[in-house]
Amino acid sequence: MTLTKQGVNFNEVQIYMFDHFYFERVDDMVRLKANILADKIDETSYGKKTKNFGKDSTYLGKVGEFVFKNYLDYYWKGYFESNVNDVNPYGGDVTDVILGDSELKCDVKTRELLTDETIAPQFDLRVPVTELKKKQDVYVLTGFCPTTNYGYVLGWCTWDELQKKFVRNDLKFAAKCVPISELHPIQELEEYTRNSG
Repeated sequence: MTLTKQGVNFNEVQIYMFDHFYFERVDDMVRLKANILADKIDETSYGKKTKNFGKDSTYLGKVGEFVFKNYLDYYWKGYFESNVNDVNPYGGDVTDVILGDSELKCDVKTRELLTDETIAPQFDLRVPVTELKKKQDVYVLTGFCPTTNYGYVLGWCTWDELQKKFVRNDLKFAAKCVPISELHPIQELEEYTRNSG
């Protein structure tokens, strides 16, 4: 398969960096692991005081965490610790990733893309208000298109930047939202992490 962006052809390989975001083909093993973890989270959290957005949402989130971990494995030069394989006693995890020597807490939020062309200016990072009390230092937006099996790391924002946003109540759940156009390019995250220590 060949992707064409702005007149440039990219032959299909594992990992790409384009403009300010990262994308990769999500293989069968990653999707299987995400599915197993999603089942475990849903079984663990059933009946507990957790907000369950459904199996598809849990699966989508785990795929996004794996995509972000792959980005870190490939590009990140500093310390990081991914909790993608962890499920706590309440279902899910407390923090998706710890970044840098300053150990910034990072939450990965994944959105489903219907096609790879749906990454548009109105696409946004969404943090449900029910999750705001588990304050994280950084929020990363990832995307996954089940039709093409491509995963994306699209950008990030800080806790302080998220707090300046109004709560949207017109979604399936109340959430603070940051448009993709206001997110920092993913390549700037490591420098921010170094300067935060």
